[in-house]
Amino acid sequence: MTKRFLLLMSMVVLAPLVLTAAPRAAAGPLPVSAEELGLTFEHKCTPDTFRPGEWVVVECVARSANEGRDTLTDISWSVGGTYSGTLPDYFFVWSKRDGELQPANTGGLMFGGYDLRPGQTAETRTVLLLRMSEGTFETELDLTAQGWEVLVLTKPIRFVARAEAADPPGDLLVTKELVGGPAGEEAMPTATYETRITNQGSSPITELRVTDRYSYSMVRVDVQPAPASRTDELQIASWDLASFEKESLAPGESLVLRTTYGPDEMIDCEYATTGVVVEARVDGQERRYGARAEEGAELGECDYEGMPGGRGGGGGGGPVAFGCGGEGPPGREVDVLWAVAVLTAGGASLVGAALALRRRAR
Repeated sequence: MTKRFLLLMSMVVLAPLVLTAAPRAAAGPLPVSAEELGLTFEHKCTPDTFRPGEWVVVECVARSANEGRDTLTDISWSVGGTYSGTLPDYFFVWSKRDGELQPANTGGLMFGGYDLRPGQTAETRTVLLLRMSEGTFETELDLTAQGWEVLVLTKPIRFVARAEAADPPGDLLVTKELVGGPAGEEAMPTATYETRITNQGSSPITELRVTDRYSYSMVRVDVQPAPASRTDELQIASWDLASFEKESLAPGESLVLRTTYGPDEMIDCEYATTGVVVEARVDGQERRYGARAEEGAELGECDYEGMPGGRGGGGGGGPVAFGCGGEGPPGREVDVLWAVAVLTAGGASLVGAALALRRRAR
């Protein structure tokens, strides 16, 4: 029985425990109202309505302020304990607090983790790729501060995918696909992705920024061209037109970015997942475009022998293509990750704990 199969089974077992467990407040301090703490909190995602089956760049903005007399510590929020409707595919690209890049627990869908002095405010902007089949997804946010559950009046997160929604901007066509795997039996297993950005509009584009993020358990082996900036601890790199030795992108012209990834040395078997967001000024307006590869790559010595419904045995070999799902492992395992993530009622993320367990089980 493989380590990944044991991990998957442990997560399936944990999910019903979350459903039947006592409320979080029973194990800790009672919930407090935001008014009692002097905390104000607002959260909004834009857009929240879009066409089904297409990757959309969504920005979620959280604003908080301490209007009380005491410092508030460890302000955090996560996707709530209940949800309804159609589960989306998703991929987080970056999160910034007051303009500075911040790490985000994307597996557990948890954000924040900062303090506010009296009179201090904070703004967190999270940019992600989102795709849904037709329907509506809705969930609450769980807010905590100083180890307490905070009761705050916020609208639920609600995304609607419907055929009659407005078309996304089409001036730029952004695609991302898996184009190569290992070079040979003795080579370090790698996965190469190609991002292509094509100007489909009628005027040249003179301002453009490309931001790419890859899964945390990967390392960037090679990239062409070199990025203008990179933050390796957050698995983020960015390019501008000068990176491609361009002053502008003419109508019909394309930019091509190739990135190659390998597994972190501490990981036996992992999945390379990556997504890209392109920000450009088009006809005087700031617009965003994005894509995630429809195929990921299984890297390392992955052994599925004996796994029910698995993909057969075998060690490393080449990367195995799979259908793209939410951030995390592919296929049906994605559904398990989403279920555990949205069922997590604050505190430590079960998904994060499971990933840590997998490392220790090497």
